[in-house]
Amino acid sequence: MDLETALQIIHSLGYATKMPCYTYSTSAYDCNRGSKLRLVPGSVCNKCYARRGNFARPTIQAGLKARASAMDHPQWCEAMGIVLTCEEHSGHFRWYSSGDMRNLGDLLKICDVAKRTPHIRHWLPTHEIGILAAFKRAGFVYPSNLVVRLSADMIEQKPSGAMLERLGVLGGAVSKKRWNCPASTQDNNCGTCRKCWLKSVRVVTYKYH
Repeated sequence: MDLETALQIIHSLGYATKMPCYTYSTSAYDCNRGSKLRLVPGSVCNKCYARRGNFARPTIQAGLKARASAMDHPQWCEAMGIVLTCEEHSGHFRWYSSGDMRNLGDLLKICDVAKRTPHIRHWLPTHEIGILAAFKRAGFVYPSNLVVRLSADMIEQKPSGAMLERLGVLGGAVSKKRWNCPASTQDNNCGTCRKCWLKSVRVVTYKYH
């Protein structure tokens, strides 16, 4: 498969100005758990940034939904592997700067793409604890270059350490008081920080915004 064909299959990569790398995002309007958490006061999804501003524009939403649909293409994993190998030169990649996995199949495809791109560190944040549990029950193993972070549901809450260990993943949290993500002190930018991709950092806490 050539690069042009691969790009047509995946629809497009995304790019968040904060990130040092490309992303692959889908619509937050289609989140399973996130759509429910959005209705819960005090949850990290209650005032979802990916449903506001630029994200709410019909043209942006159309592109995000097209990426989700593209994942159902039988050659999507192969195409993503080719595109990332050709286009992602930072050595890092982020899944879902908006949106989330729809099902176990999406997680297996992300693992497939990570295996095809061993030179890239992949970071997958998610609220879909049920999908992570199904992955674990089925005996699947995450590729060594994929960091999965289970996001806490509520502001000022950290994921249970026992739960993280049971699922074989790391954690993410949001706080208004204390955080270890430095972006808020450096123009809302990752800069040289790569904590989200490091397995040595058990929980990354982000400043609420």
